[in-house]
Amino acid sequence: MSERIKRQIRQLRDLGVAKRRRGRPPRQQPPDLVEAAYAREISSLSDRLYEAIEQILIPELASFEVRLDTVARRDADITQLLKELRKRLADIVTIDQARNIANRWAQATADHQREQLKKQMQAALGVDLFQDASLAELFRGFVLENVQLIQDVPAKLLADVEKLVTRDLANGLRHEVIAKNIRKEVGVSKKRAQLIARDQVGKFYGRVQKQRQSNLGVTHYIWRTVRDNRVRESHESLDGERFAWDSPPAVGHPGSDINCRCYADPDLSTILGE
Repeated sequence: MSERIKRQIRQLRDLGVAKRRRGRPPRQQPPDLVEAAYAREISSLSDRLYEAIEQILIPELASFEVRLDTVARRDADITQLLKELRKRLADIVTIDQARNIANRWAQATADHQREQLKKQMQAALGVDLFQDASLAELFRGFVLENVQLIQDVPAKLLADVEKLVTRDLANGLRHEVIAKNIRKEVGVSKKRAQLIARDQVGKFYGRVQKQRQSNLGVTHYIWRTVRDNRVRESHESLDGERFAWDSPPAVGHPGSDINCRCYADPDLSTILGE
């Protein structure tokens, strides 16, 4: 594929269509909006489970507080309520729904990366030479991993709520306090979902970049950070450095580190004959 691209570039240059433009191609725009939208969709699963908790569990907390029957009987009733919540959980996110969610955001991430690379190729040559590579394997890996992650978000929330309610009742806390603690747990669950979304989109974006740039014959890239105060020092020191796709730095390629928001600008000189 790379040799074909190079031949095409030479032909277009001979015709005067493709010309190397001075200056660096525009910086990529990281997939922030994709990350944010994916995070909202995953965190909404916690909201949907909390709605069920509000309907099924929380109204019963006050009665547990004043009842005079045995702890064993109270625990049996809690177990029954949690069983109802698990049934509701099964309807909140089925495996087919999770697969559809994962596929949709994998596509959105790949689409965003494609547009960024096309703009850079256009800026460097004055013509669009973008030719897509098959991303089937990358998609399959993303979907397999994210189906489990998507289902785990509300499942882990329910498990944490179960532990919280059991502990707080055993400690004699009032129902208002327990309800407040449940709401806090929902907030933690949503933040966890947001971290998952950012990390997964960032990693997938990096893998797609490597696949597409390599497909074009781009052998090296320039490490770019988003240049804000959340960039870790070990990545900030790499900003502007050139690396080969087959020889990553110690921290891995951009996006491979946990919650890395860096990206790889293609070094187009490898296909422009410079």
